Amino acid sequence: MDPRSRLTALAGTVDARSLAEGALWIAAEAHPGLDIQSCLARLDALGHRAAERLAPDMDVDRAAAAVARLLFEEEGFQGNAKDYYDPRNSFLDDVLERRLGIPITLSVVYVAVAARAGLVAAGVGLPGHFVVRAERRGRHRLLDPFHGGALLDHAACEALVARLRPGGGPLDPRWLEPVTTRQIFVRMLTNLKAVYSTLGDWARALGASERIVLLAPEALEELRDRGTLYARLGQGPAAARDWEAYLQRAPKAGDAEQVRSQLRALRQAMGALN
Repeated sequence: MDPRSRLTALAGTVDARSLAEGALWIAAEAHPGLDIQSCLARLDALGHRAAERLAPDMDVDRAAAAVARLLFEEEGFQGNAKDYYDPRNSFLDDVLERRLGIPITLSVVYVAVAARAGLVAAGVGLPGHFVVRAERRGRHRLLDPFHGGALLDHAACEALVARLRPGGGPLDPRWLEPVTTRQIFVRMLTNLKAVYSTLGDWARALGASERIVLLAPEALEELRDRGTLYARLGQGPAAARDWEAYLQRAPKAGDAEQVRSQLRALRQAMGALN
């Protein structure tokens, strides 16, 4: 099965199993031959264990904490603060194996396991940090998988965002709403693109960018970035096509003149080679 085709198909779904499977298909492009079903079975097994810890009369706080205890105390999942930008933190199969991840991949683990245990959970994309919203019996609670599943109230969310965005203003209530499966995939790939770009691994950064454009063709800045990555890899015609498309669709963008200048230089360089 083609990882990108399957990822695109899963992006329009809403269930936790599809979210986990899609995260694994992101990893599959870096890990050819990855046994997706085996990884899903591991999540199933964790979910069955979590279900044994949830009593019918538990409120959302106790239910969310019970799943967190299983994952972060008994199983030892934790945020990899020491080596945050290790690409393995973004691959769900590695996270399951190493018990180390970044906020978004640990959140995917939590959402998948909670769903199998009967606790509704979804990802929440705070600026600069990803958390989970658990829901039970008409009430909800946010929690932070990167920090051991700590429960978050409104004040804690405000403080968290303020640390990550100094001077960024008050907490926008929209940030506390669940995000879609597609948005989660795009955010995971954006993280990967940033990691690989930092490492100077332009080919893998391009692979992440290509998938972002596939999932979010309306993201014009990503179209521009993909062109830049093509240019870095010496793929001039592909870079020119992306930059031309960007300028056609966003002719008044703040960086439009800079992109036009890059495009002119690229065309001159390609002309010199002909």
